[in-house]
Amino acid sequence: MDAGTAGIDDLLALQSDPIGADELKGRVDQVWPVVKAAALDPRRSDVRTAFRSLLGDPERVKQFWDEGFEAVLREDFRTWDSRWAVVREAAGPAEARKYLNRFIGNEKAEGKLAKLPTDVRARLRAACGDVGLPPPRPLLVPIGLGELEPLLGARPEWAGYTAFVLMASESLNAMAHVPAPARQQMRKRAREFLLGAPAPALAAYVKHARPHLDADPKFLTGLFTPYSAGAAQLMDRLLADDTLEPDDWIKLCTVVGLTQDDWGAFLLERDRLARLLVGLGGGGAGREVWKGYLDALTPALISPDLIEVAEGDDAEVIHAWERGVHTHLRAAAERLTAAGVKLAPALPDGGVARLFAANNLLKWVDTPALAERDGADEVAHACAAFEVPPLALVRVAYTKGGYDQLDLPHENARLEPLVALFRAAFPVDAQYQTAQTAVTHWLALSGSCPARWRAAFQAHFVLACVPELYYPNLLAEERRQPFEPRAEAAIRQAIARPVKKAGPKPAGTKPFEIEEEGDGERPAPGSAGTTRYSRSTRSTGSTARRAKRGDWLGLTIIIGVLIVLIAGGAIAYVRFASKNAPQPETTPEQPKASPPGKK
Repeated sequence: MDAGTAGIDDLLALQSDPIGADELKGRVDQVWPVVKAAALDPRRSDVRTAFRSLLGDPERVKQFWDEGFEAVLREDFRTWDSRWAVVREAAGPAEARKYLNRFIGNEKAEGKLAKLPTDVRARLRAACGDVGLPPPRPLLVPIGLGELEPLLGARPEWAGYTAFVLMASESLNAMAHVPAPARQQMRKRAREFLLGAPAPALAAYVKHARPHLDADPKFLTGLFTPYSAGAAQLMDRLLADDTLEPDDWIKLCTVVGLTQDDWGAFLLERDRLARLLVGLGGGGAGREVWKGYLDALTPALISPDLIEVAEGDDAEVIHAWERGVHTHLRAAAERLTAAGVKLAPALPDGGVARLFAANNLLKWVDTPALAERDGADEVAHACAAFEVPPLALVRVAYTKGGYDQLDLPHENARLEPLVALFRAAFPVDAQYQTAQTAVTHWLALSGSCPARWRAAFQAHFVLACVPELYYPNLLAEERRQPFEPRAEAAIRQAIARPVKKAGPKPAGTKPFEIEEEGDGERPAPGSAGTTRYSRSTRSTGSTARRAKRGDWLGLTIIIGVLIVLIAGGAIAYVRFASKNAPQPETTPEQPKASPPGKK
């Protein structure tokens, strides 16, 4: 070392020994020229690591920076690369970032950066990437067509900003230095890039465009209008992640018409609409979007038979459209709830109740037995929310469930799910009016039942669910849909039994069973089609004969008179109450629905 003949390998050996390292500290003037020359060799990272404290001296770091920056400006990239490597490794990324930002991050440097040669600008952008410094705006704005592809091929977050600058309107004056014909060509290329850009580039583009969307919606409309396959692919990528914020989606819905026409049909494919609704978040930004879809649901959601359509429209198409919309709404609500988001703030006023009502109506149509568990109040609320008469709901379940195919009375037990829904829609309690209303609607429902099994269908509900005390009055009423003769005969047979305390019959009560043959007309007595009952009425006569015997005849007569008086009073009361009972439900006017294209 003292003789001046030591090489870098000798110095590395001494530096690795504690005693040798102390000796080198006393000979800095001899060590420095050898270490500096070796440290500038890109291949000698070992030297830069071993002598980091010596190279990292602030004065020496500044010397390396000054030499390197002057070199890059005169396009001496070899010198720049060697000095920049030493600054990064010796001073550390944070200190290197300060040096770089000091020279290219100030406003005074913007004009100079825009005039630098393309290769110099590329070296400075690379240096920014080395230390995690976002390049200043001038380095991301292309100075000509020759620099466009390198910029779009740079880091995605930088390319997103470049695309933003190119897509901006002339009012931002971001590309004034480029001739007009080239600007149009570059803008077209930027749009093509964005249609296939990775998510980080899209996120950067939207981030920079967001403050300008109100004044210049073309940042979005330029990408998504007109509707195209490329635009659809881009939308798919946006829906697949959280690139956009709720307000961004609202702007797309408003400016692009995302829920209408071709885009509206696009959203209903796969789970796109559900993803959009989830992307709108729980803060209320998407209330109007939710409201638009919830309000579009009509009774056609339950069945196409529940609406009237204009000429040229197809109720089945509307039904399928509404079913698809509901599937998306329900899926979005479930995902938000699973993510811990409360639905009430996310949906419009009354939106949660309307969505749950739609869920329930479809659930009861598919599984009628669940309605009784949910309760009469829930059934009433859901029907009111969609202006669906309860009888219409039951009739849809009756048809969809294939109950019109049952062989009654042999398959009476299979009617129980439908009866459960009907009891929830028309509950019967100790008041005669409830029994009268329920029977009136059950008879109306029986009009959908094949004539062969209609009598058994009518009798089944009355005998199973209606208090026997009301049978005489129910048979005496004049009706639009009367009892079939066999049904009436079965009910009159039940009247012969002692009257029980009024009240609804428990589920599972075994009714009289009717075996019907022929075409449904009243059979002649003794004929092959005579109705047969499962219970005999012979006991009534035998009991009367036994009552006449014995010494207690007088007491029995007195008790019989009292029973007759009490029963007569009860019947008179029931007949009086029936005068004020509600009239049978008439078929309501069916709501009209618009075709999907108008929603």
